[in-house]
This record gives sequence, C-alpha cells and structure tokens, in this order.
Amino acid sequence: MLMPVILAIGSVYGQTDTRLKVSTTTTNGDRVNGYIKVRSLPPYLTVYYNSLDSMVLNTQLLRTASFRRYNNSDIPADGKNKYSQKLKIQYFNNTLVGILSGKSNDDTQPVASLTVETINGIRIYRYLSVGLGIAYDQYNSTAALPFFVSFRGDIIDHIFTPFYFVDLGYGSAWDTNQENNGWEFIDVEGGMMFHSGIGLKMYSGDRVNVMIALGYKMQKTVYHQDWGGGGERVTDRSYKRLSFRIGIGF
Repeated sequence: MLMPVILAIGSVYGQTDTRLKVSTTTTNGDRVNGYIKVRSLPPYLTVYYNSLDSMVLNTQLLRTASFRRYNNSDIPADGKNKYSQKLKIQYFNNTLVGILSGKSNDDTQPVASLTVETINGIRIYRYLSVGLGIAYDQYNSTAALPFFVSFRGDIIDHIFTPFYFVDLGYGSAWDTNQENNGWEFIDVEGGMMFHSGIGLKMYSGDRVNVMIALGYKMQKTVYHQDWGGGGERVTDRSYKRLSFRIGIGF
C-alpha cells in the first residue's frame, strides 16, 4: 500500500537527484534508516546508510516509510551521515552448481563434468566478502574435494550487478580407474586449487540473489602407479577447466 505514496513523492521531486531522508520498517520487522535518491524510487528503494554501503529494498516488502528532504546540513564536518546505521558484518552463503569444461595435460579428450560448491562467510561491505568453501569437482575418472578461502564482491551498487570471485585452497583427490595402459593404480594425491572469474547477480529484496558465473579453475594432482614387476611411475597432472555455474546467495 506504500506504492501510491512513493509514486507521489517521486512526482513532486521530479527527475532530480534530490536526496530524501527515509525511515522504513520491513514486513519482517527490520528497520532501515538512511537516505535515498529520488531516481531509486519504485519498484525498489536503494537506501544509503553511509558512503560505503547501501541496501536495496523491494517496496512490496515495506510496511511503513517516512520521508523528508535531505539537506547538506545533515552531513557533519567529518563527512559522515549522522542518520546512518552502524555497519554490521553480515553472514552470507553462496551455493552454486554447474559444469567444468576442458582437458588435463594428458591425452584424454575434453569433457564437460559436474561441479558443486557452497561457501559460508562474512560480508564486510557489498564490495568484499570473505568465506570458507567446499566443492565437489569431477575430472574424467578423477574426483576432487577442494577446501578453499574465497574472496568475492559486487562491482557496482545496483540490483543487477557484475561480481568477481577468487578462490584458493587445497583439493584432495581420488581416482576410480584402477588400470591405465598396463600400469596398476596405487594412489592419487591432491594439490593446490585455484578458481577465479566474474558473474552477473540479480537481487530480490535486500540480500537474496540469484547469480550466473563464468570462471577458470585449475586443480593439481599427483598420480603414483607401479608396474607389475615393481617399477613405479609418478605423474604430475594439472586439470584446467572453464567453469559455468548458476546459484543462489543470501
């Protein structure tokens, strides 16, 4: 029921960059205080609660909202918004599923295989989140289970935004192929995992988002095999893949 009121405010101030102080209450009882720019009006409000962060609110989820002009006098000498909320470090989760496409440094043919990952961590700013993740990756007959540190964040402040990610960790590995050209399988060691790329994210409400991501992933492994007569062969192998994934975050 707030939509007519918000539309009326937008028509009064026109297509300007006028700032309005706003105090809102969402349907789940959360309060968000700050300021908005008139051009951010329906169907979403972008509430700026300091110079470094903002929150996108769906007007359909607002229970109450009050507005008044935001004057230069509202910004004190230190440049901080005296109506701002204190920044809170927030928990986040990203879960994605997709495919890996490419080949390793051997004679196998390029294949598309499954990748799944989930990441949990803290959102410091909209532009930087740090988390710990675990993934399952399939490479030909080899599977890897990497544990990693993840750095990711939005690039612009909008409900549609590109984002970046950089993951670095260690992946344990195993192989279900017990024989390979007469060499008997003994053991597979894991190694370093690196994954980086960009994507596109769409917010629904203030935090829930859906995303697509394109990246480059590299997983190192070491194969220990022996010949029936007692000889041993050690092979370093690097799986290099393009990744394409879809997922959801909050």
